[in-house]
Amino acid sequence: MILRARLLGSTFIAQIVLAMVVASLGGLTPIVAEEEGDLQTEEGFYNESADASTEGEEETADDSPNEEDEFAGPAEEEEPAPQVYSTPRLGQEENLPPSRTQEPKIDPNVSTEQKVPHPFADKGLVRITRDKTYLYRTEVSKQDRASSVRLGMFDPQDLENPDTGVTFSELYPDSEMPILLYDYEWQFWKGFGRLGWKLGTGIYAASGNGAFKSVDNAGLTPRENFTFIAFPNSISAIYRFQYWDRQPIVPFVEGGGDVFTFVEIRDDGKSPKLGAAPAAHVAGGLSFNLGFLDNTSLIELDREYGINSVWLTGEFRALIGLGDKFDFSSNVINVGFLMEF
Repeated sequence: MILRARLLGSTFIAQIVLAMVVASLGGLTPIVAEEEGDLQTEEGFYNESADASTEGEEETADDSPNEEDEFAGPAEEEEPAPQVYSTPRLGQEENLPPSRTQEPKIDPNVSTEQKVPHPFADKGLVRITRDKTYLYRTEVSKQDRASSVRLGMFDPQDLENPDTGVTFSELYPDSEMPILLYDYEWQFWKGFGRLGWKLGTGIYAASGNGAFKSVDNAGLTPRENFTFIAFPNSISAIYRFQYWDRQPIVPFVEGGGDVFTFVEIRDDGKSPKLGAAPAAHVAGGLSFNLGFLDNTSLIELDREYGINSVWLTGEFRALIGLGDKFDFSSNVINVGFLMEF
């Protein structure tokens, strides 16, 4: 029995050794890729260190078997470690603009403009251009006032010294000089046209050498220099023939009363002379709407400064002197800019 058990044990050990040799020979069958330094098998790629480890295991199996290997059963295969997959977290779409997450469905086969629902429609969006420019409807600010600055030429030809009868043009040879006019207007009625009233002022200046009172020195030029400054103050009513907001050309008529206040200054140290004279005026002209040419800039002016419209205006004004001493009658052609707000 003992001999039979030993034979069976030897047979079992020989089978184990034979299996290990066959397994080792199966591991040495790959073709060695010396140039690349890798071993290619039917199942995958292994590096040279794995091959060296295999050879070491072969020598150990052939030369130094031990008792534990004799009775050890087949090696248990290790279970592969579970693989963990991570998914990148996506950003919340509700934090993105609705125009990016809720694009309207547009038919690509239609080349003309399409009317589709859009989440920005309640905010005033009215159109999206081909280059993705968003156009919004804007609210126009309230408009009931206006202001204008104009420049013209003024020459008081009927003005003269009440004591000597010397005309203004004789004392001031360059009497035809620029006059600057400024008006502030309140438009209190908008129905069939626009009706308003306004206050105005301005400034006019001329320089000269004056004249001698005596007849003997009438042909001589005084050494003193004189400066005459006048302020045309006015209050008037104006009617504009404007029947819609973007009307390109608007005629207007105006009439009111004036008071010319003036001062004459001399450089010889004597006191200046002050005076005032009543007058009236009638005027008419045309205003051209500059916003009609560039509505986008006009929207920006309204949003930033509250200016509703800008006009280029031209006016003919007839001044009628009403005083006994000083007569500022004259005709003035002036041009300038009008802003409504």
